[in-house]
Amino acid sequence: MIERIAANLLHRNGIQRVLDRLDEACVTALRQFILIGANPQEKHVDRLLQFGLVIDGQVPDDLAEVCCPLFVKQVLRQFPAISEPCMPSTFLKTVLIAVAIHKNASAKTTHSKKNCLKNVAKSALLPHDDYSVHCALDYLESEKMVTWLDYENRYCLAATPELLAWFHNDTLKNLRYFYSWIIHKTKMQSADKLVVSLGRLQETSNSWIEKNVFSDMMRGLSMDWLYRLGLIRFWQPNQHETYIQLTPEGWYLSTSKYPLVWEKGLQISADSEIFVPHNYDPMIVALMNMFCKLTANDYFLVFDLDELHIRGSRIYSLTTFLEAIQTRCEELPSVVQYQIEAMQN
Repeated sequence: MIERIAANLLHRNGIQRVLDRLDEACVTALRQFILIGANPQEKHVDRLLQFGLVIDGQVPDDLAEVCCPLFVKQVLRQFPAISEPCMPSTFLKTVLIAVAIHKNASAKTTHSKKNCLKNVAKSALLPHDDYSVHCALDYLESEKMVTWLDYENRYCLAATPELLAWFHNDTLKNLRYFYSWIIHKTKMQSADKLVVSLGRLQETSNSWIEKNVFSDMMRGLSMDWLYRLGLIRFWQPNQHETYIQLTPEGWYLSTSKYPLVWEKGLQISADSEIFVPHNYDPMIVALMNMFCKLTANDYFLVFDLDELHIRGSRIYSLTTFLEAIQTRCEELPSVVQYQIEAMQN
């Protein structure tokens, strides 16, 4: 008899008939339990036990395997590419600050550390009172990648060998260290769990998941803080629905799979301006910024190829920089191609 019940449950039609007999709150509890590991309330556990859906406080693996596709289908939506301005992530701002310090943006000493930081933020085209700017400096200092120099009570920030080594790290390694530091500093471990759970459910860059799936996990987390952090996006097609998905950074951090939108994505004009989306690979942004002057930080990051800083070769080779432009640009104007070939000779 037990084997027949189990066989019935493990058949999709069988499990659907059982789910149809449960009230909505109980189905939601089971869905949360299977999709994100949220423990159901005792009243729901009792009901799930009656139908053999929970045994010893757990959903059997083979049963969860049958239920999971059904539940994912219920909460997953596919929206076409949503063209909204991207919020620069906290890590991207850290990269911009790090490059500004390396390029001696604050080589001119100031009477206060506050004014020195203003100079750095200005070079990175970031508001000096942005929380992320202070967060970036805290991180770089805590990891001993930058240091304060004091010349008779006049200050400037300087890069250390640790910062030069950091620029050579791959993106995933730097993302992991940075966000682990943030989560530890803010004691927001639930944010880490949210990113991991989203990585399991999100199928493509057009996939969005109903926000209420993560209601228990997001308790105590500010939507604005999550958005500014830069790992998660929210979308409200109407006033009654809210969906959530990982940004490319969040996707890479959660799945270790390099985002497809990063393989190309750069645009370059005939005037030799490189347009980089804010949600692009931050270490490629560092490469662009090391060689080119950052001229705008609005809808895109804009770099001027005409103002080439060959000193960037102290960290990256000119060949690496030019190859990145050639392989990652959607289309290369012939005048720019000629300009690149001239640099390579």
